[in-house]
Amino acid sequence: IPTSSKVSVDHVNVGVWKDSNGKLNWSTTDGNAITANKSNIGTTAPATNDGMVYGNGSKNPILGYAITQGSKGYIETAQMK
Repeated sequence: IPTSSKVSVDHVNVGVWKDSNGKLNWSTTDGNAITANKSNIGTTAPATNDGMVYGNGSKNPILGYAITQGSKGYIETAQMK
């Protein structure tokens, strides 16, 4: 996992984007390849209790994991381009 921080045990998730038929899909807001102006790449919600996390627009899985730095916890994500 690409982090210099301590990863919390058992707090790792892997996700992929699939279409309604269960086929691997693009990690974009509309499920299509990235547009020329990149308008369909989602943005991550601000620091709130809930929100959406989007990938980099590829069909690669995204890895999410919890880390700790001192007494605080954070979520990091990684996705191969």
